[in-house]
Amino acid sequence: MAFKQIINTTKSHYSQKIQTHGSNYKGVDWGSKQGQKIRFEQLLRFLNLDENITIIDYGCGYGALLDVLSAKHFKGTYQGYDISAAMIQKAKTRQTSGQFHLSFTSDAAQLKTSDYTLTSGIFNVKLETPDDQWLPYILHTLEKIADLSRKGFVFNALSSYAPLESREEDLYYADPGFLFDHCMKTFSGAVAMSHDYPLQDFTIFVNLKP
Repeated sequence: MAFKQIINTTKSHYSQKIQTHGSNYKGVDWGSKQGQKIRFEQLLRFLNLDENITIIDYGCGYGALLDVLSAKHFKGTYQGYDISAAMIQKAKTRQTSGQFHLSFTSDAAQLKTSDYTLTSGIFNVKLETPDDQWLPYILHTLEKIADLSRKGFVFNALSSYAPLESREEDLYYADPGFLFDHCMKTFSGAVAMSHDYPLQDFTIFVNLKP
């Protein structure tokens, strides 16, 4: 399966989810609102939000991260990107406290290079894509994310340490050690990983300006 087919299948899946469930955790195919929030906190723990930084929310869905950024008094610049135009339509209706500049697009070509790129959950739902095709897609996407980032990027993935009895067939469980090693060798010798929070996934931060 070519990357283009994976992207089109993923786009269709999430467009259907947001149309069915609306702007909530089910609309972006998360298991719970609490899990969604925990993952956002893990992404942001590596950033200094007191600085006037620019970020890309890559796979922003309906813009749920905005609630967390607003609560943390973020004052930088936010770009939300999602391959699903239906998601972006929902995201554009989100209201924030207005202390930071934001924009949304479903066209990756419109994204401007930012200090950091964050992405949560885009590597999880593989649907019927075989594992040996999904992993190259992840690595390809990380290259794109790195190209958009000046200072660093953060991403998460479901962990291969998740118990076998709790796994779902349409989800991808990545090897944390492999992705950590890949990021160290490909992007930067300064990489951090957290795998100590109460979910079956892990978060990796790649510091491009150590």
